[in-house]
Amino acid sequence: MWEAPPFRALLFSVLVEASGGAEEAARANLVAALAVADAVQGAGGPDLNIRWPNDLVVGDRKVCGILSEFRSDRGALIVGIGLNVNQTEEELPPNAASLRTLAGRAFPRGPLLAAILNRFEEDLDALREGGFEPLRARIEERSSLIGRTVTLDLGGGRTLTAPALAVGPSGGLILALPDGTREILAGEVVRVFASERPR
Repeated sequence: MWEAPPFRALLFSVLVEASGGAEEAARANLVAALAVADAVQGAGGPDLNIRWPNDLVVGDRKVCGILSEFRSDRGALIVGIGLNVNQTEEELPPNAASLRTLAGRAFPRGPLLAAILNRFEEDLDALREGGFEPLRARIEERSSLIGRTVTLDLGGGRTLTAPALAVGPSGGLILALPDGTREILAGEVVRVFASERPR
């Protein structure tokens, strides 16, 4: 759950027509993250990096979280977005930041919301018309994980530590494993190492 003081953040959901599946949800998360990052940059805000699968960060500080849920009964994805906009340091949890704390100024939320929605719509249209590949390249440019070794929590007490090579064609994270590369569609990043595998 994303919590914020009144009138400080942008907390909203977008309903997107979809045929479903984990692959579509993974792609929607990343496309939404790209739209938020581009809109913030266009508004004169800080450069945000995408931390797969659903965060936007500056360094180790989280600025935005995105979560997509597929609803088969509606044939739709619900893309929930929480962006810290005008909170002060005192109003933020540890290891979090807002656009205000990073840029040193407040941002009008209405125009920023409109810019995010416009970018998201444009990127979804591009996804439908041209496929994921052009967007994947832009997402990789903003990735905070590519070229670094990560530990993923896969659920059920399972973890995986490996170098992150790329964003995959299905929207997952491609890892370099001893038996070859593998695209992971779901997981939580719990640790990020330097560029080489830890000994």
